[in-house]
Amino acid sequence: MEVSKQTLGTTHLLAEFVSSTGRYQTEYELRAFEEAERARLKKQDEAGWLHSLSGPAAVLQNQGKYDAVEEMNRRALEEYEKVMGKEHPETLKSVSNLALVLQYQGKYKVAEEMNWRALEGYEKVLGKEHPHTLTSVNNLALVLQDQGKYEVAETMTGERWREERGCWGRSIP
Repeated sequence: MEVSKQTLGTTHLLAEFVSSTGRYQTEYELRAFEEAERARLKKQDEAGWLHSLSGPAAVLQNQGKYDAVEEMNRRALEEYEKVMGKEHPETLKSVSNLALVLQYQGKYKVAEEMNWRALEGYEKVLGKEHPHTLTSVNNLALVLQDQGKYEVAETMTGERWREERGCWGRSIP
């Protein structure tokens, strides 16, 4: 059976709907089907295939299946790096996704390294004031707090808060 891109788009939308109903097994099966078919069509639709890699991982993460999510996110990151390059914003988003699941698993040191990588990449590619960069500051601060590095986290977020307020033309208290 030949699966079209339109069918994959419908499958994706159906998985989104099923997610809202709490039917996780069905959602997982739909997203796994989408991923498998997009992998088959990969040369024709690189971007769609890469985006489909994160679908099943998100479902499993919501269920607390972090080991499987880590493996899927590592695979997705490898593919993003190959296809888009190490500094592409979508690759950096994949880095952030992996960092988050590592943090959930209590692997704080590795999560911190991944968050630093995402932050430095976003700063270089998108600039210090971009929302993705500012979100990365927050993500890094949270993992620093989890490790008891409160002063570093506070300094980092305070500096960024002042920069953010300044770049938006607000007065800084």
